[in-house]
Parts: sequence; C-alpha cells; structure tokens
Amino acid sequence: MYFFYVLSKADGYYIYLETSTGGTGYKARLESPSLTGSNKYCLEFYYHMYGATMGTLNVYAKTTSLGSAIWTKTGDLGDRWILAQVPFKTSTTTKIVYEAVRGTSFTSDMALDDVGIVSGDCPVRGVDDCDFENTALCGYTQDLNDDFDWTRRSGSTPSARTGPSVDHTLGTATGSYMYTEVDKIPAGSIARLNSVSLNPAEWGQSLCWTFHYHMYGSDIGTLNVRESGNPTALWTRSGDFGNSWYTGQFHTDRSDSFTVTFEVITRGGEYGDIAIDDVSFVNGVCSDVEGSCDFEIDKCVWSNSYNDDFDWIRHSGQTSTGGTGPGIDHTTKTTQGYYLYIEANSATVFGMNALLLSAPIQPDSNHECMQFWYNMYGDDIGSLRVYATRDLTNPYSETELLWGRFGEASVTQNEWLEGRVPLNSSYLYRVSVTSVSLLRMTAH
Repeated sequence: MYFFYVLSKADGYYIYLETSTGGTGYKARLESPSLTGSNKYCLEFYYHMYGATMGTLNVYAKTTSLGSAIWTKTGDLGDRWILAQVPFKTSTTTKIVYEAVRGTSFTSDMALDDVGIVSGDCPVRGVDDCDFENTALCGYTQDLNDDFDWTRRSGSTPSARTGPSVDHTLGTATGSYMYTEVDKIPAGSIARLNSVSLNPAEWGQSLCWTFHYHMYGSDIGTLNVRESGNPTALWTRSGDFGNSWYTGQFHTDRSDSFTVTFEVITRGGEYGDIAIDDVSFVNGVCSDVEGSCDFEIDKCVWSNSYNDDFDWIRHSGQTSTGGTGPGIDHTTKTTQGYYLYIEANSATVFGMNALLLSAPIQPDSNHECMQFWYNMYGDDIGSLRVYATRDLTNPYSETELLWGRFGEASVTQNEWLEGRVPLNSSYLYRVSVTSVSLLRMTAH
C-alpha cells in the first residue's frame, strides 16, 4: 500500500506523497468524510506538483464505485502552490477521493493543503492575480454581445504557424492561457472577455495592471484593452509580433465600479490566434511611458527570456555574495529600494548569459532615448550590453548593438553609473539587455 504523509515545514503542515520508494504508477488515495443528500458543492484545495518525473493527481466523487475523475493534473507544474476549484453535485452519499499516481522516478512528490468543501457555486478567486490555471477563470466571462468567444487552452492552438505552444505562467504545454481561435471567423469579428465588476472601495481607485500577450501569425488582427464607460481603448496592439509572450501594462483610475475587457478584432485568415495570460493589478500608478521602470513594484513590461542560461532577479539590499553588487538601489538610495541584478554564482560556465527583454516598442516621440543606471562592481565582472531587434517575426533576426561595457566600472560598491542609448527606429522594435558572465553584475 502507498501512503500520503503529513509534513511540517516552517511550522506549517501539509500532506504529501513521498516517492523515494515504490514503482511507476503506484497509487495513494485519501478519502473525505461522507457527504449526504442532494446538493451542489465546490471543492477547493491547493496542490503542489514539482519534479522532473511528476506523475498524476486525480480527484473523484466516489459513490458506490470510484467512477471517472472529476479533476486531474499531470506533469511538472513548477515550484508553487496552485489553487483548484472543482464544482460537483451529489444525489447520494458521496466521498471525495484524492488519488496520487507516482511518476517514473523519485522526483514526483506531490502535496495538498487547505482542503475545503463549501455548499453552492465556487466563489470567485484570483481577481487581482489570474493565471487561468483554474476553470473558474477568476470570474472572467464571455461577453454576450460579441461575435465569437475566448477559449481556455493548454499547449499549441489547433492552427499551425499561429498562437502559443506554451503558457506564460509555467512556460510549459501543461499550463493554461486564454486565446481566440480565428480559423473560419470573418474579418472584423469581435471577441470580448470581461472581468468581474471591480469596486474601488475594495480594490482601490488607482490600479496598475500587468498582463502577458501573444500575437503570432500572418493574419493577426488587433488586441484592445477597454474599461466600461470609456470609449477609448486603454491599450492596443495590432499585427504579428512573432512567437513570443510579451508584457503589457495599463492604468485605471476609477471612483465607481467598473469592468476591464480584453477585446480581439479579427483581420481574417486562419493564422491570427491571439492569447493572454497572467493578468494582475496592484495599487499605484504605472509609468507614463511603457518601458520605463524603477522596479519598485515589479519588472513592469520587462521579462526574462526563456532562451538564455539564467535570469535577472528583482532584489533589495545587499546581494548574497560579498565584494560585489550594490547595497542600495539607485531610485531611493536605500536598502529597501529594488533593482534588477544577475547572480553570477548561478552561471556555472564562463560565457553564460542572462537576457532581459522589453515589450515591443512603438516608434514615437516618447521613445527617442533609453536612460538607465547600472552598477558593475567586483573583480569578476563580465559584460553588459544593450541591443535592439527590429524584425520580431523572425527568430533568427540580427540584433543591433546599441551600447556595451566590459569589466568593473563602479569605483565603489554603491556607485551607480548612467547609461544612455539613442532609439531612433522608425519601425516596431524590441530592446534586450544582455549580461554575459565572468561572474556577476547588476543593472537598474
């Protein structure tokens, strides 16, 4: 027999499957007390499935027999707790059964926590931080007065040469996102996805929103973000940006309740799937110019590349290795202020690189110069370079080197130096900041 175990970690408890013993496909089951009568319920729980050989977690509503699973997940979903909400109905005595199925090796421990069953419909969760991993979609709903619908999906979209193959949250084919399937949809058709009604008394009046979007294909139309009661789009993009996820940001400032809408307008043709993922908001004001960022709240529209060796890290205070990196940021000049840096101890081989990418930048008067502050202090500093890529649809497009420094540049540990880069492109482009390790540097 295979067992779930209870484990305490930092004084908190959860239940998990220990897979250092047993074989592929071994199962452990955990049963709830009986639910009686006819009723509608919502099962809520957090689950953790992290490991290279992760197996499967199933949930059953057992009556006289186990029956078919009412919920299932398979594979490595990253080192994080994920909320699940599973609606189900009972007409007779029922038990909820959690079944963990071991993967092919010992790196398939899975865990459960905060399990609950409530009567009625599932409550709306994750309004302010939605990754679409849950079928409840954080309360987002299809508009009833548009032409076609958004769809929740994992993996590639049905049409080739358009749409993402992985989600943004996990970067895998098991993660979920929302997209519009445009094959056989006429040009000019509209699909709208609406948020729940947001009350400023609960969420705050001034909100900075961040989301991730994917616009890949020769027939890509337009993605707009709108708020109720405002005829002008808060954010808009059109056309093919290549097979990448990008970060978008917009600001709402409302004293009354409102909804936010993601709107797609088709161009016509089968290669025009548009997707969104990881929609979130925080109290505060976004930068007036998309691309500007002090990193005090998050990374704004900048993101780490999936195609590099290690990542840029948002951090405050002294970095973990002595004798290199700053102790304060440039914005606030305190240990509480945030900046981005690379931890070169993560680089195990000389020449490994960390790539920080901007969202696509529209050529206009707001984007004529890029100013930044950087810290390069330490004996083993490598290089810091800024590039521009102008053909976003071509993964092999050449990049133009705009600026670069090599070796130690900061005289003292907390010296931040100014960098300036002219941006005079007349075409849509993307900026990338690349650090190549000797061993470590920071940039802000």
